[in-house]
Amino acid sequence: MTTLLYTCKAFGLFATVTIILAGVSRLIGHKRTLRSYLRRAAQEGYLHRVLVAFDQFWNVVLGGNPDETISSRAARWAARRQRGLWLWRIVARAMVAWLDFIQPGHDVGARAGDLVRAEEVERTEAASLQIREDDSTSSNGNYQ
Repeated sequence: MTTLLYTCKAFGLFATVTIILAGVSRLIGHKRTLRSYLRRAAQEGYLHRVLVAFDQFWNVVLGGNPDETISSRAARWAARRQRGLWLWRIVARAMVAWLDFIQPGHDVGARAGDLVRAEEVERTEAASLQIREDDSTSSNGNYQ
């Protein structure tokens, strides 16, 4: 029982400090546009792509989408307005705040990176299947 109490106190202290540091980071004003995040994500190097793959691997192990990083999953969860699973939203918000302190705008950058990588996969697969951009899907989802 005592261990649980100390764990809760430590988590509360960590969350409080993280939120304060994130607020200070936002006051300093590290603002970038979404377009700049998308440009940066499009120029990822080899080592960064390997680290993203490792991140995606652990996201899958933890029950997430295989094409999503833990950071973008946490950002998505933190932005949710649904009822239920409130503890996960709190943990996600703390993680986003902590990462934002370390690297301002990390949540937006992670989501932009996931988007750019998904679009690259889509272009590669479309070229492989010889699908033109003007091809469309019918209402039942079959290619015409």
